[in-house]
Formats: sequence, structure tokens, C-alpha cells
Amino acid sequence: MKTGRKDHSSNVFVAEARLPPAIDDWLGQLTDPERIDETIEAIVVADRNRVLEPPQVRRARRTIADARGRLEHLMAGLEAGLDPKLTVGRIQRAQADAAAAEAVIAPHDQAHLGSVDRGGRQDVPGRAGRATRAPRRGRAG
Repeated sequence: MKTGRKDHSSNVFVAEARLPPAIDDWLGQLTDPERIDETIEAIVVADRNRVLEPPQVRRARRTIADARGRLEHLMAGLEAGLDPKLTVGRIQRAQADAAAAEAVIAPHDQAHLGSVDRGGRQDVPGRAGRATRAPRRGRAG
């Protein structure tokens, strides 16, 4: 995966033997009788709130990522001494592309993410007066 950073390796070696015990421990925590209700609740909430994005929104998100990549590339050129006059038009095009894509994304996100407050808490049916923190992807336990 291209990150645009020179100090970040494009590949990583992880000793496979270390993974199963860590994953087993994490799964054991999630299915512990003391936490099983919380785990099931988090899965149900996450599944209920999963929204499949329309193709134009997915395209717009890719456009924004592409525009950011172009801007990073242009900034690296400027930092390396490229004449700013040569980049103005390209920077403006990348910014315009990102703004147009954001105009496609914003209404979708407002319509589908409105039930989550700024702290990531969601109302969970069946738990009157209680809010749970939305599960974060990529974090265990």
C-alpha cells in the first residue's frame, strides 16, 4: 500500500505463531459470560447501522483520496524546490475535485450518520436510558 511516507515500510513481517494466542485471548474476552451481552449488543448495533453506500458516494470517496494524494505529491514538489507557479493550476484542480466530491458525500453522511452523537454513542433498543459506545474498528478488547 502506498502511504506517501518514506519512513513507512510497504510490507511488514509478523510472526504467525504470535497471532493465535493473542486472538484467542481477545475472543475469550469477548465471549466471557460477564461480557457476552455487551458483545452481542455491539454486534447487533454495528450490523443495524451498516449502510451500503451508493456507487456515486464510493466514487466520491475515491476522488477525495486521489485529490489528497495529488496534493501531497505537489506539496512534496514544492518542499523540494519546485516553482510554485507550476503547481497553482494543479492544486486548484485537486481542491475543486475534492470539493465537488465532498458535495456528493455530505448529504449521504448527514442522512445516514445522524443517529451517532459526537462521542460515538448510539441509542440501543431494549436498554432504556442507556447508550453504548459504538465499537471501534481495528481495536481489540
